[in-house]
Amino acid sequence: MGVSAKLNCMALFVAVFFAFVSSQSPTNSSSTDTSSTAPPEKGDLQCYSCSSYPGEPDLCSNPTAETNVETCLKGETMCRKVEQHITYGGDDHVRTFRECAKTGDLGECSERTGTHGFKSWYCQCKGNKCNSASSSFVSFTLLASMVAGVFYMKNRI
Repeated sequence: MGVSAKLNCMALFVAVFFAFVSSQSPTNSSSTDTSSTAPPEKGDLQCYSCSSYPGEPDLCSNPTAETNVETCLKGETMCRKVEQHITYGGDDHVRTFRECAKTGDLGECSERTGTHGFKSWYCQCKGNKCNSASSSFVSFTLLASMVAGVFYMKNRI
C-alpha cells in the first residue's frame, strides 16, 4: 500500500473515530419538530466546554475562559476532558475537548489506543469546572510511550 493510500485510509479512520466519539458524547437529542418539546432541563453542575478540532478555532487554548463555561443538563453529573493524539504522515496531531458527561470512571485517566499511533486519554471528575487540567501528565505519558516505541523498533531492526 502506497503512502498516499495509507494517508487516505488513516484520514478515513480518524473521521470515523471522531464521528463515533461525537455520537457518544452527551448531547441533546435533536428532533425534527422542536416546537412541541420543552428545552432540556439544566442542572447545577458547570464544566468547561471547548474543542480544538482541526480546522476550527482552538477554543481550548484558554480552557478556563468564562466563555467556555457550560451549565450541564440534569443527569450530567461529571465533567470530562479528552485528549487525542494521532501520528500520520510523520506529523503529530492533537485534539482536546472538554464537556459535561453522563458516564465515565472517576479517578485516574483512562487511556485507549488504536492503530497508526492513535491514543486517547479520557479523564472524568466531579465538581464545578473541574475539567481544566493541563496536558502535562498526558504529554509526559505520550513522550514516555514514544521513547519506548523507538527503543522497541530499534531493537527489532
